[in-house]
Amino acid sequence: MMMNRVSIPLEDRTKLSGALQGLLNPLQELVLQTKQAHWAVVGEEFQSFHLNMDELNAAYGLFVDSVAERMLALGFVPAGQVGDIAAKPVLSALPEGFVQKGPLMSAVADSIGAVAARVRAALAAVGGLDVVTDDLLTEMLQSMEKTLWMLAAQEVHA
Repeated sequence: MMMNRVSIPLEDRTKLSGALQGLLNPLQELVLQTKQAHWAVVGEEFQSFHLNMDELNAAYGLFVDSVAERMLALGFVPAGQVGDIAAKPVLSALPEGFVQKGPLMSAVADSIGAVAARVRAALAAVGGLDVVTDDLLTEMLQSMEKTLWMLAAQEVHA
């Protein structure tokens, strides 16, 4: 571990880093899934869903970087290589091949919901140890839950 001048006790920084590591790889899976959904969608409303998945991909990519950089600020190196992700996948795979918007949107929403639940659990586990990490996790959770609401609104049938 490199020298660290963050004014949080090592024990707390270790807990925070562990919680952040537990989110890093599922977030990376989500980045990959939103890009796959961007590529694989076909049918009605292709264009809007295609663009929406690109927006989510960019947003979740920023979350990956923010989580990793927070770990670094706390004095820990993130484990985010392909082997780290492949060794312990968290999310269910998306349907393969070309997929209609409805089933693909449902699968992506399930993945976002699974990651959001992990963020909420991390916030419950380490909330209060560090306001910066609390803010990061809260921002991520708010964004994901807003996305879940927006995706659910598209599933409503009259």
